[in-house]
Amino acid sequence: MNRATHCFVVMAELQEISDRETVATGKGIGELAVKRFRRTGKWVFGTLLIILSNQH
Repeated sequence: MNRATHCFVVMAELQEISDRETVATGKGIGELAVKRFRRTGKWVFGTLLIILSNQH
Protein backbone atom coordinates (compact mmCIF):
# COMPACT_ATOMS: atom_id res chain seq x y z
CA MET A 1 0.00 0.00 0.00
CA ASN A 2 1.54 3.29 -1.01
CA ARG A 3 1.54 6.38 1.18
CA ALA A 4 -1.32 8.18 -0.61
CA THR A 5 -3.60 5.17 -0.34
CA HIS A 6 -2.77 4.74 3.33
CA CYS A 7 -3.49 8.41 4.07
CA PHE A 8 -6.82 8.21 2.27
CA VAL A 9 -7.88 5.15 4.28
CA VAL A 10 -6.95 6.81 7.58
CA MET A 11 -8.77 10.04 6.66
CA ALA A 12 -11.89 8.13 5.62
CA GLU A 13 -11.95 6.17 8.89
CA LEU A 14 -11.49 9.31 10.98
CA GLN A 15 -14.33 11.00 9.12
CA GLU A 16 -16.63 8.03 9.71
CA ILE A 17 -15.79 7.91 13.43
CA SER A 18 -16.39 11.66 13.71
CA ASP A 19 -19.75 11.37 11.94
CA ARG A 20 -20.88 8.52 14.17
CA GLU A 21 -19.95 10.40 17.33
CA THR A 22 -21.77 13.49 16.10
CA VAL A 23 -24.94 11.50 15.39
CA ALA A 24 -24.75 9.69 18.74
CA THR A 25 -24.01 12.72 20.95
CA GLY A 26 -25.25 15.71 18.98
CA LYS A 27 -21.84 17.39 19.42
CA GLY A 28 -18.92 17.64 17.04
CA ILE A 29 -15.62 15.94 17.65
CA GLY A 30 -14.00 19.27 18.51
CA GLU A 31 -16.56 19.97 21.21
CA LEU A 32 -16.11 16.50 22.66
CA ALA A 33 -12.32 16.84 22.68
CA VAL A 34 -12.45 20.19 24.48
CA LYS A 35 -14.89 18.81 27.04
CA ARG A 36 -12.80 15.69 27.64
CA PHE A 37 -9.23 17.02 27.57
CA ARG A 38 -9.54 20.66 28.65
CA ARG A 39 -6.36 22.74 28.63
CA THR A 40 -3.77 19.94 28.75
CA GLY A 41 -5.36 18.19 25.80
CA LYS A 42 -5.17 21.35 23.72
CA TRP A 43 -1.41 21.56 24.29
CA VAL A 44 -0.88 17.88 23.53
CA PHE A 45 -3.04 18.05 20.40
CA GLY A 46 -1.31 21.21 19.19
CA THR A 47 2.14 19.72 19.78
CA LEU A 48 1.19 16.55 17.90
CA LEU A 49 -0.13 18.61 14.98
CA ILE A 50 3.13 20.54 14.76
CA ILE A 51 5.25 17.40 14.95
CA LEU A 52 3.18 15.48 12.41
CA SER A 53 2.93 18.39 9.98
CA ASN A 54 6.73 18.63 9.83
CA GLN A 55 7.18 14.97 8.84
CA HIS A 56 8.23 14.29 5.26
